[in-house]
Amino acid sequence: MDDHEHRPPRMTRWTTVLEPLRVHVERGRPAVFPQHDPATPVLLDALEHSVTLTSIGQFVAQVAHEPHDVLEHVRAINEPTVLTDFDVLFHPMLATDVPALLKQHSRRAPLVAAWPGTVRANRLTYSAAGRADYVDAPATGFVILHPRATTFPDEVPYRMEIA
Repeated sequence: MDDHEHRPPRMTRWTTVLEPLRVHVERGRPAVFPQHDPATPVLLDALEHSVTLTSIGQFVAQVAHEPHDVLEHVRAINEPTVLTDFDVLFHPMLATDVPALLKQHSRRAPLVAAWPGTVRANRLTYSAAGRADYVDAPATGFVILHPRATTFPDEVPYRMEIA
């Protein structure tokens, strides 16, 4: 096998303002941003013109018949993707280490994920301590995007931090 067979797909449609992010995610580092941040729509708007947005919630509502269908769907994505609405992946029945799943996926294809919990102090958290779906994981190996409001379309809609 030559070197090209080991590389994830390139993101050819990314705009100039997303170039710094593209460089990192094409190297196999997943990027995350807080899904519920007030500035997230600006970031999503910039991203949706560059890569496929995949809503796991929409897949569950329209297609999934069994809980494990969701995991198979996520694992089958082989193109640069922004993953949104993936709260279902935290369900205890799936017994999934979601940060590890995102890292695994990013080695196959560039991935940006709208983290449904909080992204703070180099930690990814979801739910609340004591609950079966609680996650508190280090963000090591992730690119953390902090969305920010912009005025002009050529402004970068995030601040980037490498964890």
